[in-house]
Amino acid sequence: MEKYTQELLNTIGAAIVDSLQTAAIAQNPTLNGSDLLNSINYTVNKNSISITMNNYARYVEYGLKAGTNKGTWVPISILIKWIKKNNITPKQGNINSFAYAIQRAIHKRGIKNDVKARPFIREGLANAEKQIQNIIEVSLDSILEEIL
Repeated sequence: MEKYTQELLNTIGAAIVDSLQTAAIAQNPTLNGSDLLNSINYTVNKNSISITMNNYARYVEYGLKAGTNKGTWVPISILIKWIKKNNITPKQGNINSFAYAIQRAIHKRGIKNDVKARPFIREGLANAEKQIQNIIEVSLDSILEEIL
């Protein structure tokens, strides 16, 4: 029976990941192939599934108000990745010093503009729920056929 449970949980985990990725792209097509999408994974434990993704997913999900993050330090590595992704060339200094300047500005003032919420997690999980019901029904039918 444990074999069936593990197969079922793996199928459900894959469906959830797919649904989250699909919802994220629907909310924001530029996320296709992004670090965020690639970070969405599942792990099957004994009788449960854990879904993981980059920690900034919450900011995509809920958005940010102007002034948010004031007093916090955004990791330099994330800022450097963002600078490179957007092909930004600093007028003076190198990328590292530019990233530190951005980090200090966010720490001092927070973000400048509101960031719109793109609730892909809630939408993805709602869509996955329908798929999961179908997966469970099909799995139960298959198990019953094998047993009987």
